[in-house]
Amino acid sequence: SVPDSGHIASSVFAVSILSSPLIGYLIDRFGIFTYMMALGCSLFTTGQLILAFTNLHPLIPYVMIGLSYSMVPNSIWPAISM
Repeated sequence: SVPDSGHIASSVFAVSILSSPLIGYLIDRFGIFTYMMALGCSLFTTGQLILAFTNLHPLIPYVMIGLSYSMVPNSIWPAISM
């Protein structure tokens, strides 16, 4: 239905908003900029491939994409000063 598809589509941004503070804290605390950037790129690519080539429920790859939307920018901004 239309409301269900709207909730699923917005899950990308909800996951990104909710996970950004925790991921930002982990990156700052442990200094794992490059690891999180690589993991975020891998999650994004995997999520897109799952959406394209499987019949899996779209919520799972959308959560992966939302996490990647949080990991990559949280890794890039602190690394600028390095």
